Amino acid sequence: MRFNQYFSDMRAWCCILLVLGVEARDGGVLTRNIDGLFGGFREKTFSRFSRKDRNSRFSSKPLGENFGFTRNDRGGRDSSDEPRSGRFLNIFNIIKFANTGCGTGNSSSPNGTCYTSWECSARGGEEQGSCASGFGRCCVFTNSELRSTVDEPVSYFRNPGFPANSSPEANTRTLTVQVTDTNVCQVRIDFDKFVNSPQNRVGVCEEQYLTIQGVENIFCGNNTGQHVYVHVDSYPASIDLEFTSTSAMAASTFLFSLRVTQIDCYSKDESMRQLQAPKGCLQYFTEPAGTIQSFNYDGMNAYSPNQDYTICVKKETKDCGIKYMNPEYNSTLKMKRSVGKEKVQVACSSGAGSGTGSGTGTGTGTTASGCGDTCLDPTNGDWIAIPMGQLESSDTSVPSSYRSFYCGQGLGVDTNSTQPGVNGKGVRDFSGGPFQLWFHADGKTPLTDTTVADDTGFLISYAVQAGKCL
Repeated sequence: MRFNQYFSDMRAWCCILLVLGVEARDGGVLTRNIDGLFGGFREKTFSRFSRKDRNSRFSSKPLGENFGFTRNDRGGRDSSDEPRSGRFLNIFNIIKFANTGCGTGNSSSPNGTCYTSWECSARGGEEQGSCASGFGRCCVFTNSELRSTVDEPVSYFRNPGFPANSSPEANTRTLTVQVTDTNVCQVRIDFDKFVNSPQNRVGVCEEQYLTIQGVENIFCGNNTGQHVYVHVDSYPASIDLEFTSTSAMAASTFLFSLRVTQIDCYSKDESMRQLQAPKGCLQYFTEPAGTIQSFNYDGMNAYSPNQDYTICVKKETKDCGIKYMNPEYNSTLKMKRSVGKEKVQVACSSGAGSGTGSGTGTGTGTTASGCGDTCLDPTNGDWIAIPMGQLESSDTSVPSSYRSFYCGQGLGVDTNSTQPGVNGKGVRDFSGGPFQLWFHADGKTPLTDTTVADDTGFLISYAVQAGKCL
């Protein structure tokens, strides 16, 4: 009885295939030719693979070959014994592709994870574009609940109703990022959008703020465009992102969209390799030119006290150095800049020692910019360090042209005696790379009654130089 039923079923399938005219040469993909008929089976087949299997990339081949035997193993003729044009396609072809990051073409959700349509739906994602040569769907995972957990190569943590602002509330929303893939060594968090209540005048985040497990900084105000790395050393690992709104009576609404990317440090994918940061870098800039600024920077309020972190800039083999400068002062926005004291005790100079500027080089500057030992004075407290920094336009043969520490309003020697408008002439670094800046802020907050002049933050333009640096 069972044999008769089986024989009847096989005849039915053969009739269907003949009616559909499904015939292909070697390497044909049945699942694409009769997607409407076998699509459900194909996607269920994909879902049976473990995560380890899904992360490997294979070409398509007949089901029998995936399990280690060919037609000849089953007593039939070898494929070489028959003409290629006369072969009938094996019914089941398996297409395996890696569940890695993909592009959606959507500016608000630029990246997702490549899954089949069925898997994307089953895992709670939203399809936004295709991937894997059309066999997969770029799946976006968004989390806005009070508490949620995610274990995906790419995911988003957003305020409810994004891209619209959310009304003030007294709640803490937590996203727990789970890292179970032992190839993942870093998690990068991009602040695609982050506009919330600013810190108070002395740098304390009070009404709306974000904390990230493994990162000492606290984020509030406007940090759109910023990013941080969390380095992973043990498995499984979990990283909590917590956004806190302390009061339903807060002065402003809140808006945030954080893109969380788990970085596979053993991947051969070039885009993934580009994202991997050197060990110890909280921030890593891969573009040859751009802007670096302190967290929570608004040009009016102080940055948070007690900070120590490293900012890195990528150096390619062809690159010889990098130049840092303050962008030109914007007289319309009037955003102040200062690392530590607004006015330092001794002006930055390329002259002998760290004093008044005698010697070869660019000469004496103003006390709006400090460098060298001046920045290490306890009365100043905060500094930026460029380990192999050299003052712009100085003679490289003069040891005093090299300065590691910078503070005040400008970067390098400042010759502009009128305020505002402090820029400094800039600093170069010809070190081996990656290029690094270290930022240190002590535990002191600026003394103020109404306005802040000290500790307002930094805004630095950089440009990597290729070829031969002169």
